[in-house]
Amino acid sequence: MDLEVNTDSLAIKAQIKADIQRFLPILSQQILQDCNYFCKQDQGGLIASSQTASNFEEGTLIWNTVYAVMQYYLGATSTDINPNATKMWCQAAYARFGADWEAMLQKLLEEG
Repeated sequence: MDLEVNTDSLAIKAQIKADIQRFLPILSQQILQDCNYFCKQDQGGLIASSQTASNFEEGTLIWNTVYAVMQYYLGATSTDINPNATKMWCQAAYARFGADWEAMLQKLLEEG
């Protein structure tokens, strides 16, 4: 007895891509929140810029100040205002919350 299963892999891939695009804004907002947990903070301009400059629909997170790149890589970090502040705050967020982001996406896809 032969069993033959036919799948439309292109349709499946298209559906997965559509689902991810649908949930990308939700996931992006969570990732930004988690990154900003570690973001350097003085007067709040850096974090505020990320909330207005980021494109959640595309999954693009942007810290849009003239000093953002320097602060991202600069080793000196004041923790007076944000005790969690660190350089390369996105990497710190991924190390701490990356598994949570994956679980969140999986849950969103399952609940569809």
